[in-house]
Amino acid sequence: MHVCEHTPTQDFRPSDMLLEADVGAPILGVDIGIFGSASAKDLLLAVLHPRRLVVYSVTTTKVQSEMGEDSFMTLQVRSRSSRVAK
Repeated sequence: MHVCEHTPTQDFRPSDMLLEADVGAPILGVDIGIFGSASAKDLLLAVLHPRRLVVYSVTTTKVQSEMGEDSFMTLQVRSRSSRVAK
């Protein structure tokens, strides 16, 4: 999965990519929003897989590197299903 910060009116630049992660399963859908009551101001990333729904927080921190920032995903919720999503 690639998470990017991109403005549609500009050409894509490599620095627009915040992170790249192997989520270990095919991705059927992705949504961003406020899920649950953990914090009403924090946006989370929901990823739908064939047999599970996973919610991540995405955090970006300033670091001393060429890129200037480091981003990572933190697992918040994992919900398994006995049925396959389509």
